[in-house]
Amino acid sequence: MGDDAHHVVAGALSMGVDQRPARLLILGATQGVGQALIAELSKPQWAKDLEVHAVSRQVHTAPARHIIPHQHDLDCGPIAVQADGLISLGPIRYALDHLRSRPPNDPMGAAWALSSASTDFKQDSPDDHERELMASILEDEQSLIATCQARGIVHQLYKTTLLYGGADRNINRVAALIDRLRWVPVIGRGLRSPVHVEDVAQLIITQWDSWRNRNELMSGTWRLQGGNALTYPEFLSAIAQGHGLPLRRVRLPLGVVRLALALAHRVGRLTDIKASMLSRQRQDLVVDDQSARAQLGWRPRRFSPTRDR
Repeated sequence: MGDDAHHVVAGALSMGVDQRPARLLILGATQGVGQALIAELSKPQWAKDLEVHAVSRQVHTAPARHIIPHQHDLDCGPIAVQADGLISLGPIRYALDHLRSRPPNDPMGAAWALSSASTDFKQDSPDDHERELMASILEDEQSLIATCQARGIVHQLYKTTLLYGGADRNINRVAALIDRLRWVPVIGRGLRSPVHVEDVAQLIITQWDSWRNRNELMSGTWRLQGGNALTYPEFLSAIAQGHGLPLRRVRLPLGVVRLALALAHRVGRLTDIKASMLSRQRQDLVVDDQSARAQLGWRPRRFSPTRDR
């Protein structure tokens, strides 16, 4: 079995009995995975049998008639939309709020939630804020699973390594750092395995289609990483090459770089870089995704970033 996979259960819509389109609610629709989902679900083959409610706090437009955009700040409360399936791409607490707000006869049958594998790496971080954040994410994950189980909702939780592509600007931030520094300090050779947002979107769509058309879905938690692992220096080189940037890597002791960063912070420079980020260059930020490959057909692409992706 997988990280936390349960038995395959029936629970999809019976389109022969209920002829209305299936309703799918996406929270975080303008994030990277959300953009990729909307792009795929906007294709004509989905128009007849699917109604997508795409929620974001940002103003956004619908690329197809069966995609219904909602501008709504979920910090102000859940949106009043009934759906057969829920896809949560933002903070899990928003998905929890939505599920808890629904009446017992709500038709929700399945839920997919995106979370972070950072909880595997940062639970013991020297940064108090990071430790608190990781504890909060883990608590929300467990609450979501318990709520789905109590309501009979089939659920899949995906914990990914670093996301890139679309609206997820993680790799672009690293590229911007490479661009503005004359040289980049390298402290360690920890492994990285970024995940492209389109691969996660395709996995969710495949699982949705399986649930809707074949009446089965496996509940559980899976960790996801990209198609290859790179050392931190290789990771930097791939980003620089993909963005057409010159890169000069300089290997330095951790203590020297920490001191230089502290001095930079005193004069208001490089404030977006935390000391805890430096030591993680030595850490392997990869996961075991073999269960996702075996059970869900997870086949991610190799890391090959470009300026826009």
